[in-house]
Amino acid sequence: MVAIVAVALSVVTACGSPSAGSGADGGTTVRLQNYAGGSTYLAYLTKQLGFFANEGLDVEIVDVSTGPQAANALLSGSLDAALLNPFLVEPLLSQGQKLELISGQKGPYPSIVGSKELTQTGWPRSLEQLKGKSVGVLALGGADQTMCEIALRGAGVDKDDVTFVATGSGQGTGAALSTGNVDAGCVSDVPTASLSAEGFPVLFDFVNPKDPLDAYPEEVRAVTGDFSYLQYWSRSEWAQQNPQKVNGLRRAFAKAVAWMRDPANGDELVSIMAASPYHVNTLADGAFADFVRRSVPLYHVEFSEDSARTWMHIMGDIRNAPMPPQSEWVDESIPATQAEVDELLTAAPGR
Repeated sequence: MVAIVAVALSVVTACGSPSAGSGADGGTTVRLQNYAGGSTYLAYLTKQLGFFANEGLDVEIVDVSTGPQAANALLSGSLDAALLNPFLVEPLLSQGQKLELISGQKGPYPSIVGSKELTQTGWPRSLEQLKGKSVGVLALGGADQTMCEIALRGAGVDKDDVTFVATGSGQGTGAALSTGNVDAGCVSDVPTASLSAEGFPVLFDFVNPKDPLDAYPEEVRAVTGDFSYLQYWSRSEWAQQNPQKVNGLRRAFAKAVAWMRDPANGDELVSIMAASPYHVNTLADGAFADFVRRSVPLYHVEFSEDSARTWMHIMGDIRNAPMPPQSEWVDESIPATQAEVDELLTAAPGR
């Protein structure tokens, strides 16, 4: 089921904001951020399929390298919507920024990949064998490390039982693992696919766990499957000035997700991605096709109450940087049923 969410964060702005007229309704251009490393492709696919144009939107996709850069670009007004997770959103809230969630985007895509010597792949031994080992991460204390710490803790491995090593990028973590500079890596879906094709074992996968879900503790199950890890956020000021653009984006993304989840479109999806900037050159054609098909469950626009509660737990109990009470940042008007989603999708102008 495809679901949509609009989340208004009721926080008084304390740090100023860009000019009120930036991107207001009247024009059709919307500037969406995407990561230059190619870890997400939904915006590209939605544009290629013509769903933005069907909504009367001229979407410009701007590649930005890191989450902090995306947050800064959003606050400066050079982006209308940016891909952020609550690890990046919470500091903005603590500064008094007022933001709105435009749409969910992607599930929890970090995986834990081990060296070829780590032969245990079943839960929990797959992660227990990392005790005393080094684990590469993009940045110390970053979002991916925190997510992987949840999986490690669920297997009885404390964060102090391993040594985290900053590599600067997912590709850097993959390179460090390939050269033996780390024993394992916490990496996103693209490096995971490349490493797996080279014979490196996937020790834990949030989206496609190898073991039955009931084998994992509750805290780990809460961040698997359709848990919303990444979302498109805008400044509340922009969203309030541009309701047609916001609804158009939501409809376009929902249509794209529904399209890609239809098995009849599988071959066309692979063909589009093979000719895109998101093609993984290190993968053979068959391996790339398999990677694309396995990536489909990552993408969804649902941001459920369960996801909201999980983020409250992660930010408060794990990071000790609590988000505001859920009643302040989850809008009561969140579409909660398929009928509400269908109503959004059939509303003019898009269909």
